Amino acid sequence: MIVLNKSHESTKEKDFAIIKKVLKGNCDAFGELVLKYQNRVLSLGYSFFKNKEDAQDFCQDVMLKAYQALPNFKKTSSFYTWLMRIAYNMAINSTNRKNQFSLSSEEEDFVSSILSPEENFIQRCLQTAIKKAVNNLPENYKICIELYFFYSLTYADIEEITGIPKGTIKSYIFRAKRILKTEIEVAGLANVATIAKALPYLLVGEKYEM
Repeated sequence: MIVLNKSHESTKEKDFAIIKKVLKGNCDAFGELVLKYQNRVLSLGYSFFKNKEDAQDFCQDVMLKAYQALPNFKKTSSFYTWLMRIAYNMAINSTNRKNQFSLSSEEEDFVSSILSPEENFIQRCLQTAIKKAVNNLPENYKICIELYFFYSLTYADIEEITGIPKGTIKSYIFRAKRILKTEIEVAGLANVATIAKALPYLLVGEKYEM
């Protein structure tokens, strides 16, 4: 699973430029978008299907559908949000689903080279705490939690992807932060400054009010 930086305006513009190339006939350029986002789609697929082969098939189907639908893409959202909406809808409606959505457990993808060993440890502990805390919650709740904490999507992005009202999403996230605060205090993990560096996507655009 990949954690994104919420300051991705330059990424959006680069994606738009690639899309323009594809729509002008350079079909191979779409491969750049596939390479850029396939791991994120694959990770979401694994959360839904809990099987690597099914998740890989799902990823291929999502990318094919996105390619076919590209002429309908509007710049009202980022390509990433648009792609994730396609992925979410395909996963929710898939007849191959045997289990409810659950947060992905592929922890190795969380290690960051820009964080210190202590900060990576804190990041892993907090991610584990999130999973433990929401394990028995309703499916919609878990989906919002994963998209927010692990994909660094905004409330507006999550609303666009899932169709869940923004107010409901905010209440889910607020509850999750309260649970996390308890987990952090019980574990005695670290001070606010260290947590802020380890999990910047958790704190962007808001005060540390977990």
